[in-house]
Amino acid sequence: MATGLKTYKVNLPNEIEATATLPDNLDSELVEMALQVVLGGLVALSKATAAPVRRDFLIRYLASVISNADTALHSVAMSNSVENSNQKKIIDELLENLDHDK
Repeated sequence: MATGLKTYKVNLPNEIEATATLPDNLDSELVEMALQVVLGGLVALSKATAAPVRRDFLIRYLASVISNADTALHSVAMSNSVENSNQKKIIDELLENLDHDK
């Protein structure tokens, strides 16, 4: 399941430009939005005047990003394992039955 690469460019406040090369099978608009949000958060943190405050907020920001990335990784792994097993049929049937209860 190899994919190619695509370069994404986003503009951030203060004339900062970011470029990232990522797999090309991702939605371009969502990738650009994600880059703007995550990198824009770093730009915002840089505006804190006290170095200890910048560092503390950066640590908290990084912890949040790591937590979300971990959730995404586990979700993808779970989704891929369900797709490749009989569990997908079971889940599909459960979802179909839930729709009928409405």
